[in-house]
Amino acid sequence: MSTVTRAYLDQRLAAAKRCSREGAMAGAKAAAVATVAAAVPTISTSLEATIHSARQVENTV
Repeated sequence: MSTVTRAYLDQRLAAAKRCSREGAMAGAKAAAVATVAAAVPTISTSLEATIHSARQVENTV
């Protein structure tokens, strides 16, 4: 049976923290991209509806 040293455990802990941080950053970036991607069609549809409503008002005046 081999003995695990404190230095080895410290290295493993540092690697785990680094990977965890990198994973959290990747997740945050993916969430930001998904938010923008989901918002674009909504903004586009809202803008089209506003333009359509404005044209209807112009035609009735």
